[in-house]
Amino acid sequence: TEIHLVKHKYLSQETLKYWQEHLNSLKFLRVHKSYIVNMSKIKKVIGNHVVLERNVRVPIGRAFKEDFMKSIIK
Repeated sequence: TEIHLVKHKYLSQETLKYWQEHLNSLKFLRVHKSYIVNMSKIKKVIGNHVVLERNVRVPIGRAFKEDFMKSIIK
């Protein structure tokens, strides 16, 4: 798993499922089978993508879209 921070990138041997279970679910959300995002870093949603700081675009997977939309509407 690649973990991207503001200035660094780290590699972890843990799975995304592990991180999903251990990160605060109010702050971090799985939006795709390959991505968990920090909700506070989301700048906008365009179609099936979230745009994070530095204009990083992350796809929203079909299986995750409904939960994602419910989370951002709260």
